[in-house]
Amino acid sequence: MTDLDTSGRKRGIGHYLSLLWGTFVAMLDLAALVLGTVLVGLGAAVLLHGIGWVTLDLDLSTTAMLASGVVNLIIGGLLVGFAAEAGIGRGVDLAFHSSLEVMIARIIGSFVVGGLLVTLEGIATDFVGGLPFPFELATTAIGAVALPAVSLVPIVALPLAWLLDRFELADVEYAAIYFVWTLMTMVLLYRDIIAVVG
Repeated sequence: MTDLDTSGRKRGIGHYLSLLWGTFVAMLDLAALVLGTVLVGLGAAVLLHGIGWVTLDLDLSTTAMLASGVVNLIIGGLLVGFAAEAGIGRGVDLAFHSSLEVMIARIIGSFVVGGLLVTLEGIATDFVGGLPFPFELATTAIGAVALPAVSLVPIVALPLAWLLDRFELADVEYAAIYFVWTLMTMVLLYRDIIAVVG
């Protein structure tokens, strides 16, 4: 983004609606990338346990481990592939919005995405009842992605992206948001797993 001189342009409701939509889909895109990354890691760990290459403290049959690991890998891979290839929000042209406007809109978008993820976690929790434990972990992962969306992402990641843009490093701003979001998600997920399995 650049602070273009738009004083001669009429900045109506459409200007701000395009900004809000563009930043919302960008945050949704990043959330899909973070969740997909976590699910791929979780699915890989469960799958490796199922074939006996690593040992986890999970009392499940080999079939259940392999099936749940493969499902998590597939879902995670689809999310990563969709987010990385489609880039549903990162391709939106925000050149006619100031970097401060974009940061504020991203914060709003991050809170909305966090709310959507919390809703998805509630739906998934009801759905995975009775399924093998790795599916419960995948549901926990959704919550672990949701919490940073309403805490560390708006407080740290988005101001960091704004700062990078001010220093003309806009090419790495999405990478910075992704890194902070993924790091906090992994910390929260580790805490939640330890609380569940002891």
